[in-house]
Amino acid sequence: MKFLKIVFLSISVFIIGFLILVFTSESETTITREFATDTPLPVALRQIALSQTNQILSADKKQDTIEVTLNYFPHSSAVKVRHLMIIDYMNYRITLQPIKKDNSIKLLKFISHSITLNKLADGSTNIRWIMRYNITGLTPRILNRFIWKPELERFLDREIIRIKKHLTL
Repeated sequence: MKFLKIVFLSISVFIIGFLILVFTSESETTITREFATDTPLPVALRQIALSQTNQILSADKKQDTIEVTLNYFPHSSAVKVRHLMIIDYMNYRITLQPIKKDNSIKLLKFISHSITLNKLADGSTNIRWIMRYNITGLTPRILNRFIWKPELERFLDREIIRIKKHLTL
């Protein structure tokens, strides 16, 4: 009987340890949106950058770095996050990295964006926006599943609609 108690306790400790490890490990979430437009590739890149910054960009540089502010949760005006926008004109890519010292919400310190433009065979442009962020712990995972991820998906949908409006002007 003592042997069975030891085996049961050993298996229980192993299972509890495994569950703690699973629920406290870091998890990466990726949200992707993609669409095609008839706008030529270089023009689309400049229009997307212009829609994010409202600044005229130089035409002769290989790369620009600009500071932008994104409002992920529009119902809360206090949650606006400053990002560093890196525009790579050679590879037709825009990268948004948060300025970590300015963000008080832990989740928003680890969000990164990548907007990639590719030329399609018919001359149109395919635009893919990828948002990635990391979450650690059980409670943040539950909040992510039911609150943060749906809200960030809506944010990405709003940004895509705004970009489409900019590209059709």
